Amino acid sequence: MCPPNEDIKDEDVESAKTRAKRKRLAKVLRVLVAVGLFVVGLIVGALVAGLLADYYGYWKGRSECKDTSANCPFSKAAVAADSWNCSEIGRNILQKGGSAVDAAIAALLCTSIINPQCAGIGGGVIFTVMDSSGKVKIINSRETVPRNVNSDLLKLCRKTTEWTMECRWIGVPGEIRGYEAAHRLYGKLPWADLFQPTIKLILFYHRYIEALKFANGLKKHIRDPNFSSDKVSISKFAPAFLISSDKTHDPQYYGKNSYLDSIGTTHVSVLAEDGSAVSVTSSINDEFGSNVLSSSTGIILNNHLNDFCGRAHNIFHGERPPSNMAPSVLKSPSKTLVIGGSGSEMIPPAVASALMNHLWFGKSLKEAIDTLVVLVDSQSEVKLESKLEKVIYSVYLNDKLIISTGFVPSEPHNYFKLFTEHQ
Repeated sequence: MCPPNEDIKDEDVESAKTRAKRKRLAKVLRVLVAVGLFVVGLIVGALVAGLLADYYGYWKGRSECKDTSANCPFSKAAVAADSWNCSEIGRNILQKGGSAVDAAIAALLCTSIINPQCAGIGGGVIFTVMDSSGKVKIINSRETVPRNVNSDLLKLCRKTTEWTMECRWIGVPGEIRGYEAAHRLYGKLPWADLFQPTIKLILFYHRYIEALKFANGLKKHIRDPNFSSDKVSISKFAPAFLISSDKTHDPQYYGKNSYLDSIGTTHVSVLAEDGSAVSVTSSINDEFGSNVLSSSTGIILNNHLNDFCGRAHNIFHGERPPSNMAPSVLKSPSKTLVIGGSGSEMIPPAVASALMNHLWFGKSLKEAIDTLVVLVDSQSEVKLESKLEKVIYSVYLNDKLIISTGFVPSEPHNYFKLFTEHQ
């Protein structure tokens, strides 16, 4: 046992204890300051992340995106159709508790009215449906070869398009059958509810356009009553210009000719809040299909039997024509991509180009879709899609093509040429 150190005084022992306490206190303060700074950092980081999430639209529960571009994220559901009106109708169906299939059918019914030159219930449809569990079902309701088809029909195939605009090229329509099958399997809302938005849209614009037709035709009869002796009783005058909700008249009836243009195929993509998705492509083939209206229903009928041309020597009753349609649903652990296209032979390269640029090259979906498409035509020539210009209301058929995207080439190319000399 060591003897006590006589040189150490009581005051020295006390000062040593004080210094030790100070060191322990300083250490505790440093720890508290570090913890405090860490907590403050977490709070600031959370606030910044929250503000950024809210700014870019990822905040949970955000129901509407202010960005109108294709880059805009939608946290719940989305519908993309040919027109804003049809997309809105599909979205409203989802908001009412409808399924993705309900929304797709409603959007297609709208498209058949907004763009009757592209698609309609006189054509055919292919659904690719993924339910909320991830199971996928394909519903093929394309047109079929009729029973009394001419066995030599394909010998009439030629390189132009005008020869397909007649009754012999009409396939048995399958569009409504496809709607019915899809709705039976996946529908949530009553069948009639899917038609009502389009019926309402039809009635409004039909009456509005009829009023414009009559008004335009009557312009030549407007005279200053003080300088005209042609005065007619309103009671006798008005009935001739009453608007009917279920019919129109020949252009001459209104006193002015009208001209319709543009050609078709259409596509609708739907992604519902429950994770289910629908990608559906519809077509009546060429501009207004066969150019034949059903005498009993007024439905525009397709000319899809010419899809067999160059691909088969014979066709048989019930056979469906080949198709370029590519309605696609891509699923990964983090997201779902619903995509498709329109434009006949342009569909496969256009869809492939968009997917390649988005998934492989990391472009945004808008950039991927906007990227010009490289394609190989029927003559095996490699071509680049021409730069596109957006068209709002109309285009001239003599040198340009409008597809369901609402765009036309700025300069005509051989593979965009249309036949316009209708009989």
